[in-house]
Amino acid sequence: MQFTVYDKATGKILRSGFSVTPDIQAGNDSEGVVIGVSEPFGYVQNGEVIKIVAPSESHQFDYVIKTWVLNLSEAKTQAKDRITKARDTEESNGFVAYGKVFDSDLAAIQRISVAVQAANAVGESFTVVWTCKDNTTITLDHAQTLALPAFMADVANTLHIKARSLKDQIEAATTLEEINAIVW
Repeated sequence: MQFTVYDKATGKILRSGFSVTPDIQAGNDSEGVVIGVSEPFGYVQNGEVIKIVAPSESHQFDYVIKTWVLNLSEAKTQAKDRITKARDTEESNGFVAYGKVFDSDLAAIQRISVAVQAANAVGESFTVVWTCKDNTTITLDHAQTLALPAFMADVANTLHIKARSLKDQIEAATTLEEINAIVW
């Protein structure tokens, strides 16, 4: 018979194996409680007995039943992380300026920063032909180039306000159902 010995107090698995020893089969062991698993008893997660199908009446020992339940605090943390990821994804999807959609991923932000530095260095005569997200181009003058970060910041601020509101709703939730209903 296959068996598992676990600590009755903690539910931690001490060892498992196969035996025909009557003491093991009867549930007696000097180290802990034995569960015979000739029939499926559930599963083990991180060394703990998670679920046990009720033993037959011939078993004369106590056993620990543990079930995994996502607690409210963990659910809130996971939901807030989900909102953060959605916000970050949307933030890198682009922003609208001068009737065009500009890229806003990390590489685009770096290019915009360099263009702003160049506009500051060159002055009023600065112009640049910028390739937009849809691969069309737009010619930007000095003032338009300097304003690009403000367009990005406006979009980012709007998204961060939305994320903060959703995270506040998550924090106020009192059930898993309420948490799961809060989506980006």
